[in-house]
Amino acid sequence: MADLGHEMTVATLAPHEVDARFSLLPLRGPRSGNLAANAVALAFAGARLAAFIRRTKPDVVITWLAIPTLMGAAALVGTGIPWIAAIRNAEPEMLRSVPPGILRVLLRAALSRATLVIANSGAGIHGYRGLGLLAHGRTSIIGNCTDTNRFQLPSTEQRARARARFGIAADAPVVAYVGRDAQAKNLELLVATLAVLPAHAPGAHLMVVGVLAERLAAIAASTGNTLADSVQVHARMQGIEDVYMAADVLLLTSHHEGSPNVVHEARACGTAIVSTDCGDVRETMLPQDQVVASEPAHLAAAVAEALASRGRPRTAPQPMSPADCAGRWLDAIESMLDSQPRS
Repeated sequence: MADLGHEMTVATLAPHEVDARFSLLPLRGPRSGNLAANAVALAFAGARLAAFIRRTKPDVVITWLAIPTLMGAAALVGTGIPWIAAIRNAEPEMLRSVPPGILRVLLRAALSRATLVIANSGAGIHGYRGLGLLAHGRTSIIGNCTDTNRFQLPSTEQRARARARFGIAADAPVVAYVGRDAQAKNLELLVATLAVLPAHAPGAHLMVVGVLAERLAAIAASTGNTLADSVQVHARMQGIEDVYMAADVLLLTSHHEGSPNVVHEARACGTAIVSTDCGDVRETMLPQDQVVASEPAHLAAAVAEALASRGRPRTAPQPMSPADCAGRWLDAIESMLDSQPRS
C-alpha cells in the first residue's frame, strides 16, 4: 500500500522494526508476567490509540486480531470513522488474562459495530459465525499473499542445495511440519502421526520446524509414543523456503486454522499437502493435496501415498503477490468508503 502512494500509520502493541515508508505508533512496551500490570498497560495503550485517532482523523481504521479489535471498537466510539476488523483464524485467539466466555461476549459486541469484516478465508467467516461472533453480512474475503521472490517452484539445483543444507540425501523421501507450539496446532496428533509414519513410509526423513525438541519429547513421553531417530527438529529457522523446497510433503495436524501461510508457501514451492480438515485447506486444495481425518493412521497413510507420487514433476499454483493483495485491500476500502453516507 505504501508503494501505491497511501499514507499509513501502524499502531502496534509489540514494538518491532517497521518499514520506513510508513510511521509507527508504539502503544506499549514489552509485556510483563504480571497480569494486572498488563491490564493497566493495555488501558493506557487504548487511551493513546483513541487520542491519536481523534487527533489525526484517519480515513479508515483497520484492526487485526482480538485485542486490537476490542481497542479499536472502544477508540472509535463517536468518531464516525469507518472501521475494518480483520480476522485471521477460524476462531479468536484466547488470552490468559480474559476468560473465553467474556472475550467472546466483548468480541461479539465489537464486531457488530465494524463497518466491514475482512477474513482471509471462508473458513474464518464460517467459524466466527458458528461461534455467534459475527451476525451481520458486511463481510469480505481476501486471502493471504505469498512472497513470490522467496516461495517458488525450485530448480533442480535449488532443491539439491536445500537438501544439502539439512544433510538429506537427494533421493530420500522427506516429510516436513512447520508451525508454532500452540493448542490449535494439535502437537499431540503430530507426535502420534510421526510415531507411526515409519511403518507406513519406511526410510522417510521427517523434519519438524517451529517446536522445541524437548517439547516434542515431552509429548511423546506423556502419550506413550516413540519418535524415530530420523526426526530432525529445528526450533527456529531462517530461510524457511529451503524446508519447502527440500520436502516432498507438508504435514498439517491443526484443530483449526484460518488460511495457514505454511500451506500457501509450501504449495508455491510445489510441495504436496496432507492436512486435517482445518481452515481453507480444503477450499483451496490442489490435485496433489489430501485432507483426511484427524487420526494418526489416516494421516500417515495419506503421507505414504503422497510420497509414492514424489517422482512426478512438481507443479505449483500462482500465488497472490503482496502487490495483488494490497490492490484487493484498497479496492475493498474504496468500495466501503463509497458506500458510506455523505455528511
